Amino acid sequence: MRLHRTDVWAIKAGDSRGYSDGARQKEGAWRLGHKMEIAKAEAVLEAYYVRYFGVGPVAAQRDAWSAIDVLIREAFKSYEG
Repeated sequence: MRLHRTDVWAIKAGDSRGYSDGARQKEGAWRLGHKMEIAKAEAVLEAYYVRYFGVGPVAAQRDAWSAIDVLIREAFKSYEG
């Protein structure tokens, strides 16, 4: 994520294979309980992309959200609940 390699996470953005209903529910509950932390991580990553990679603010926001979204989803995909 910090390397701003959109090619790494963009492929997984629409991939829902192996994503059970239990994983979706668990992820949704986790996201609700961590809204502020997710928003803070997104803001920090946006600023990092702008500062170190010269990405415009709109692209930085989109890319930061995509990277964080994929990271969270991938973490919950293996949930078997």
